[in-house]
Amino acid sequence: MIAAIYARKSTSQDDVAEDAKSVTRQIGGARAFIAAKGWTLDEQHVYTDDGVSGALFANRAEFQRMMRDAAAGAFGAVVFYDLDRFGRNARQTMLALNTLADLGVTIWDYSTGQAVDLDSFEGEMMTFMKARFAQQYRDQVRKHTRDAMRQKAEAGYVTGGKVFGYNNVRVAKGQTTRVPNEAEATVVRDIYERFAAGGGLRTIALALNNGGALSPRAQQGRPNGWSSSSVRAVLERSLYRGEVVFGRTASAYGRELGKHSAREKGQIPRPEDTWTRRDVPALRLISADLTARVDARRAHWKQRVVAAKAKGRAPLAKPNILAIVQKHHASQLAKAELTAVGTLEAIRRQVYADVRCLFDARGNLRPIKALSEAEASLIAGYEVIIKNAAAGDGHQDTVHKIRLRTDQVHFVELAAKHFGMLVDKLEVSEADMSALDAGRQANAEARRLREAAKAAQRGDR
Repeated sequence: MIAAIYARKSTSQDDVAEDAKSVTRQIGGARAFIAAKGWTLDEQHVYTDDGVSGALFANRAEFQRMMRDAAAGAFGAVVFYDLDRFGRNARQTMLALNTLADLGVTIWDYSTGQAVDLDSFEGEMMTFMKARFAQQYRDQVRKHTRDAMRQKAEAGYVTGGKVFGYNNVRVAKGQTTRVPNEAEATVVRDIYERFAAGGGLRTIALALNNGGALSPRAQQGRPNGWSSSSVRAVLERSLYRGEVVFGRTASAYGRELGKHSAREKGQIPRPEDTWTRRDVPALRLISADLTARVDARRAHWKQRVVAAKAKGRAPLAKPNILAIVQKHHASQLAKAELTAVGTLEAIRRQVYADVRCLFDARGNLRPIKALSEAEASLIAGYEVIIKNAAAGDGHQDTVHKIRLRTDQVHFVELAAKHFGMLVDKLEVSEADMSALDAGRQANAEARRLREAAKAAQRGDR
């Protein structure tokens, strides 16, 4: 039987020798287990997710590759070290295990030497309990890690990554501090000065890019340089004012992100009263006077937006655009509202239309675009035929072919019939009703005369 190996570690061990890494040890133990069973191992079926949380499933590239290969029937067994390597989300873990079992793949935990039992009540309950304990352990680690990070922030140490304007300096294991980077700090001060002087976000970004100013490292897939959003982020960052804030957001998984979120992991905002604040004057890059001027202009901006909303002239956000579209749609429906007068006028135009109006004085068909609505209503179909001339000189002839509505009376009868069905839904005046009754009587009389003529013809025969 062909077997596969799955190994995972939440944190990548870049500073550890290859043979000492957790995933390497997991794979080594699984190889020995497979050899003892007499199974076959194909190297392309060794799946490793190093530095990926067990709470993630869709974002584990090797895990997803393993599931695709299992669906293709590439192997008959999966071997791993302990169930918590497979995943630390009980619900998703059980779903993936049952998917493999439904595909006929057996699942082995070589730390116990036993196959994962999903068929018996006791086995399934034990598997779920182990998966739930693995998730509970992750939740406890998250809690302890956050407490440790808070303590580091209160002590003045870095709890995140690099920030534009500073260098991270490691002073001891697990302890990193920030020191201003004067070249980058100059750009930060320039942004504040430009904004305080009246510059807009886009104007500032364009000026910095044209001047070749230093910029933050771009996120993956985005171009380097300044943008309106990155300039705004600089103006809003409290660190440049000498204040360290920890706990604005928290990592969240699955349902913690909200019922409408399709992400597995993300950041959610935390209440402001839970934040940790600490003044660090040594990290201040912007003077108090410049900070006050920038804050005053930003406050003025907010007041203008509020005032514009009060007057109904707010910037076009998505809800505003939707409201405008709905209003326009309602207006168009009102203009196209079906009325008795309009319907009767359309019938009148059809009755009095004459096919001779389709041709000019020479007997040629007039251009379709030049016809009025009533004239065009006489045409039931239109076709353009291009064919070679009979002379064979390479020239082509264009033939315009039209099909006319020949039975105008029948068309009017149908229109009157449907109009009568809609009378109860229309705003019909007494004059309109009189005209409608007259039309019905005329149609009935025309029908009687046609039937009488047909009867007379049959009698002659």
